[in-house]
Amino acid sequence: MNEEEAKQYHNAQKIQSLEYQKNLNSSKEDALSLALEGRELLEKAKEKVFIATVGFTHSGKTIIVSELKKRIPYLVSVNSNQIHKIIDSKFLELSDDNSIRGKGYWLRNIITDEIREFLIERLCEEGWWVASDSANLKKSQRDERFQAPRKLGYKTVLLWVNLPEEEIVERVMLADKEESEYGKVPVWFDLYEKVQKPAFEKPTPEEADIFITAEEEGYVVDMIINHLKKIEGGEL
Repeated sequence: MNEEEAKQYHNAQKIQSLEYQKNLNSSKEDALSLALEGRELLEKAKEKVFIATVGFTHSGKTIIVSELKKRIPYLVSVNSNQIHKIIDSKFLELSDDNSIRGKGYWLRNIITDEIREFLIERLCEEGWWVASDSANLKKSQRDERFQAPRKLGYKTVLLWVNLPEEEIVERVMLADKEESEYGKVPVWFDLYEKVQKPAFEKPTPEEADIFITAEEEGYVVDMIINHLKKIEGGEL
């Protein structure tokens, strides 16, 4: 199933299959419950913040967002891995080897995107600070991520985790080695080389209110915190 076929299948199933609709809706609610677990809404914050990450697989986006959550109790993360686990447990159509050649690859991405957009809009409507850890490699994807937050008056932050290519390659090769050791199909180098690199469009400062770029994860959390401290209403 290629990307266009997956889109057609997804749209048709949402109309024709009650089970598919049920699984999609329950996936959204499950993802929302997991995202809000342990979070505390900051009612008095005058400024609301939405953070979108940009970066290749294994660049450290999820780790950075996780560290931010530890420092900011009212920040909610939209975690791609969490969404994948939820939908893999509900949709038989996604049963494959999780590689870019798997029959469910494009469908998994399409369902994930719909759930991600649902979470972003719902969380922003409720007034949470939100961070999405997805790759956002295309400008159109980044523009889409910012639509709902901007409409609701959010301050937008674009975080580009710009690791050197040799570092990314080393990380994905190591991850593939670990997959092989567990008897799984190596997927990460193919994802990086054949899907993500061709899709990448370099982000620019004009895309968000605050633009942050970092070539390593080490200091980026403090860098973001320092930027956010300047935002009125926060208590970092």
